Amino acid sequence: MKEIKTIKFFFIFILFFLFSPLIIAENKIKPLDVKKIADGVYVHYGKHENFYEKEDNIGDIANLGFIIGDDSIAVIDTGGSHQVGESLKLAIKKVSKKPIKYVINTHGHQDHIFGNSAFLSEGVTIYGHYSLKKFLQERGSQYVRQITQAGDKVKGTSIIFPHKVIAETSPDQVKKLSNEMTIDLGNRKLLLTSYPTAHTYSDATVFDLKTKTLFVGDLVQSERLPTMDGLVKNWIKVLNEIEKVNFKIMVP
Repeated sequence: MKEIKTIKFFFIFILFFLFSPLIIAENKIKPLDVKKIADGVYVHYGKHENFYEKEDNIGDIANLGFIIGDDSIAVIDTGGSHQVGESLKLAIKKVSKKPIKYVINTHGHQDHIFGNSAFLSEGVTIYGHYSLKKFLQERGSQYVRQITQAGDKVKGTSIIFPHKVIAETSPDQVKKLSNEMTIDLGNRKLLLTSYPTAHTYSDATVFDLKTKTLFVGDLVQSERLPTMDGLVKNWIKVLNEIEKVNFKIMVP
């Protein structure tokens, strides 16, 4: 009997030895700072740095957000690494215990989509522009190379394609009928819109109809020089369209 207890203790010790680095690593992930900007609407402001620029930069350079309805939560962009996504998820869970049901990517740049993987465990549906999958496929090798070069600080980061497109389609999903669609978080509808080529060819916006808060991704930028992955002439046209939206708050 004593021998069995010794074996059990040794086995537990080995398990602790194997898994303790994971526990320590997990404890290093802290909730992102978020600010409430309207009723049920929260934003995390990213750092004014380039992607993976410094040793402690894990891709936290974009403005991220989440919106809480009566039944569920939608996340707008997830950050530049799996770790940023996990930190955003912790921040959301501090604010609300409601299920995180949707992730919406405003476009395909790394600082907006690399945190998607952190939300898969929540069973989310990921929405993106109808050209987002193509955008990510064309840049996949470049993005994977960046992850590899960044090393262990962004371990677990990967490209996750959208599950659904931001568009109204025919029942067979072959024909696009409209660039807009709505999702309902419970007494809270969000209008999602895909745009023609502008900042990129995968730009989308999220408009909370309840508070008139408009998330525009990188279509509008403040104090940043934009990366150009689209067409300037078209971008100006899209900005003119955005100006016509009856919003109270804009998140660039």
